Formats: sequence, C-alpha cells, structure tokens
Amino acid sequence: MPLVAIGTRIFVEEDVHLYIAVGSTTAEIAERLGWVQQNVWLPLLAGRYIEKNHPEFPDPLHTIQCVLSQPRAVFDVPEQPTQIQFFATADSLRAFGLITSRSARFVDVLVEYR
Repeated sequence: MPLVAIGTRIFVEEDVHLYIAVGSTTAEIAERLGWVQQNVWLPLLAGRYIEKNHPEFPDPLHTIQCVLSQPRAVFDVPEQPTQIQFFATADSLRAFGLITSRSARFVDVLVEYR
C-alpha cells in the first residue's frame, strides 16, 4: 500500500479491526529493521485508549508520527520478539506542542509486527 495521510482509516477483515495510519519511520531505520511497508497502523481501540487515558498528548496521532520519524533510539524488545520500541525526548515533542507534561523525559512508541 502506498504511503497514506496520517489519520487515514482502514478496515482489516482478517482480524475485524479498524486501524488508523500514524505515519512511518525514516527510510534508514526501515531498511535496518527490514520493513517494507510504507505505513504504521494503530488499532482504533488503542487510539481511543490513548486519547482517554493520556491527556498529556493533545494530538496522539501526530505525537506517534513524530516519535517514529525522529526517534532518539530504536530497540528490539527481547521479551516480545514481534515488537520494536521507538524513543524520543519529551523536549523534542514539547517543541511541537505534542506533550503537555513538564516532567516527562522520554516518550516511547511500541510497534508490533502483525
């Protein structure tokens, strides 16, 4: 699937879930991870959970996109071999108005291969 705009929704029949596009990572990181997909997708239910339980993120979709596209670090998750963890500094997100917390130092995004 070609790159789509953040917020684009898609229904996946295989698992009967609605997903929202949250952007992509850099070409260099995608190559190192062996990713071939153009988009990273967030289950709609997970997006609603973030909106409800994490008001410190006024725009969760763009926050996730920023972490994916400008990470400070990217790690495998040893306990979960299907997951990759992206870290960004909270200061970098504050500069874009994407986090209201003043005490957070880092923000992470977990991406699971499906």
